[in-house]
Amino acid sequence: MKRVFIVHGWDGYPEEGWFPWLKRELEARGFEVHVPPLPDAGNPRIQNFLVLKSATYVALLRTSFLR
Repeated sequence: MKRVFIVHGWDGYPEEGWFPWLKRELEARGFEVHVPPLPDAGNPRIQNFLVLKSATYVALLRTSFLR
């Protein structure tokens, strides 16, 4: 089964806007969908950030989340 991660932005949350609709639509098409809440979305702290460039994030996802 293919997985989809929908990540909200600054001051966002998983139940806002079009996230629930997109989650339902993708699940109806057979996807496993995750819309995780991010900590302190209204007041993010730079020390909690992970910045990745290019294909690095793909490698991280493959080794971390997709196992």
